[in-house]
Amino acid sequence: SLLDDSSIMETWQYRTLSMTTAMAIPFCASASAGYLGYSLRRMQPGYRWGIGMGFTALSMSISGAYVAKMLKARLSEYARNPFVSGWRLLATVTLTLWMANAHTGLFGGNKYFAAHGIDSHRKAVLNALCAGQVYFRPKTKSTSPAAGRTSQRYRSCVDLMKVCGVFGAGHVISKLIQQNPSLKTTIESNRFLNAEMLKLLYCFAFYLTNVSSCVYGILFGGESDDDASEYVVEVVKPYKFVYTLGSVREFWKSWSRPVGEFLRYVVYEPLGGRKNMMISVPALFAWNGLSHYQLSRNLYGLDADRDWNKLFSVLCGACLVQIGAENYLIGQYFQKDADSPDDVSQKQKLEQAKEAMNSNRVWQVFCFGLVHVSMSVAVDLAYRKAFGADLSILGNTFLLQPVFVSNSINRE
Repeated sequence: SLLDDSSIMETWQYRTLSMTTAMAIPFCASASAGYLGYSLRRMQPGYRWGIGMGFTALSMSISGAYVAKMLKARLSEYARNPFVSGWRLLATVTLTLWMANAHTGLFGGNKYFAAHGIDSHRKAVLNALCAGQVYFRPKTKSTSPAAGRTSQRYRSCVDLMKVCGVFGAGHVISKLIQQNPSLKTTIESNRFLNAEMLKLLYCFAFYLTNVSSCVYGILFGGESDDDASEYVVEVVKPYKFVYTLGSVREFWKSWSRPVGEFLRYVVYEPLGGRKNMMISVPALFAWNGLSHYQLSRNLYGLDADRDWNKLFSVLCGACLVQIGAENYLIGQYFQKDADSPDDVSQKQKLEQAKEAMNSNRVWQVFCFGLVHVSMSVAVDLAYRKAFGADLSILGNTFLLQPVFVSNSINRE
């Protein structure tokens, strides 16, 4: 009954408590997932997978529902309405990255924790609190330019400035479109131009979700404060600027890294990985598509299942084409190089084959065209309902005010 009293809900004490609780619940859920995952790392994969699915579904549903309710009640109409700006979408993506990174250990087990250098509950919890990827490198093997907290802080500060630069670029483009209504009309009337502009602005927008991992790197990155420890904390941001990437492989290595690693241990590797790619790759994209159904319903109230299916079908097809072409070219290289000296190992031959393939200009053009055509087609097929953000909504996001009115989003 107290919560129904508007006079209590408008007090600064209640607003502060609600926002604090909304932030504390994901922190507690993430820390619990990291601690539990490390505790169960030696359990048989089947049992661990079942426990992981149950715990992930429970923690993500509670965290997502409560945080969305609190933020929706506290934020302004501009920030909380997904048909006005994209900030609520970006907040949802950040929470998803955070939850995915925290829960991956429940499925990856010892392999995941060893790859990240996690050998204690403390490191597991520290890793789970980041929306990016965290690696605990030995000081002698650290890939940092210079070992130590200052180096990681410097790189995180540089990444944070890049985020500011990307936001500035998006603001300039949105301002240009705002001041030239005829330009906006021309872009939206041309299907190719509209898809390319949306693709560029989406790359800008998703790059903004790197803010949390940059702040994490500034606070916790670099050399451990514990003098007895001999490791360096390295933080990898979840998104690169994918608009300039040259292949499908580079795209999936740079796009939503925590979620990609999560799906790798949940679906891809249990089904055989690259050795069984005709099953593992479609299953991976099918799972990814299914997980996006609820996103459209929760944010926009739209049934966009068919749109997500189209989007991930296109992306899956592009991935299969690239993997199949790579396997064929590598096989051709091995046939030509059958007379090579016996002292050359298979691993060395594979590296030589990849190097020869990647240095081929025709192959580079093919990969570049494949990734960008697939991205443009996917955006064009799905932006009206699946993504839920057109040129107007993305423009409002970068202008920090509701300037444009969206007319192309189908809300039915």
